[in-house]
Amino acid sequence: MPKINNIGESTPTLIAHPSREALASDATTRILDVIEHVLTERTVAHVSLTGGTMGIATLRAWAQSPRVKDIDWSRVHFWFSDERFVPERDPDRNDGQAIEALLADLVDLGFPVENAHRMGPSDVMIDVEAAAEHYAYEMRNFAGSAEPVRVEMPEGASELPLAGGHGGSASQQSGGGCGCGGCGCGGGSDIWPVPIFDVTLLGMGPDGHIASLFPNRQQVLLGTGLPEDPVDGAKAVTVMVKDSPKPPSERVSVTLPVINNSRHIFFLITGGNKQDATTRLLKGAQVPAEDITADMLLETPAIGARGQKQTLIFATEESLA
Repeated sequence: MPKINNIGESTPTLIAHPSREALASDATTRILDVIEHVLTERTVAHVSLTGGTMGIATLRAWAQSPRVKDIDWSRVHFWFSDERFVPERDPDRNDGQAIEALLADLVDLGFPVENAHRMGPSDVMIDVEAAAEHYAYEMRNFAGSAEPVRVEMPEGASELPLAGGHGGSASQQSGGGCGCGGCGCGGGSDIWPVPIFDVTLLGMGPDGHIASLFPNRQQVLLGTGLPEDPVDGAKAVTVMVKDSPKPPSERVSVTLPVINNSRHIFFLITGGNKQDATTRLLKGAQVPAEDITADMLLETPAIGARGQKQTLIFATEESLA
């Protein structure tokens, strides 16, 4: 059975918390641990943010941590795994919520606004397809951007190893013409034309969706390389969603292989209405990566998200059956 393109080998691990506050605090600690470590090894860090109740609660806890004052935020880039295709100032946009909860505070600490990579809004982009293509282009331009930090080594010592490596090239061209209906596609090499995300934060809906990859839709399978993949393994990077089952109807999402282009994936799950989906996610966590099928992804897309080094499922007790 073919394995999903770019899926990590990490085994998802549950970390349960009694409250949302405890979850947000623990997740914040681990996020900052990763960022601090990354910046000792590479020139920049890439972090993919999420919206939703628990995602924004975590960003608020992050902003309040005293540790944020000790990090060089000019070396951190923030991305989004999906966005609602609505006007820039619409309160439904994930990026606006992230700015209010965290990013505005980081600007006061030296974070450059251009390091927040936002998906195009409806009052700027001609249509949702253009927004999807533009974000694929934006990610391609930052593929391979995390060069190793130059350090003076003792005489006779070898280079420090780069944990996880960092492939890609900013000059890679889009394959185009993939026929996937509004996705941005990369070239034909084995390297995905996107940054390697040091941390990707993911919420999960009551139906098991992640980003804007919803159950029982072929968009979940884009770029996976499974026999049912609509683009037959082409590097589909972004996808437009025109009829989301959850309003607003138009959205842009990255694909599952792009989510998996992450060293660490942290799920942030809360809510009693998530119990069934969390049960399916935890059951799927026991399945080896090479045994995950298209049917499993179509039922619960979250099952297909696995980081290259680590996958943690932070969940409040109310979200666990």
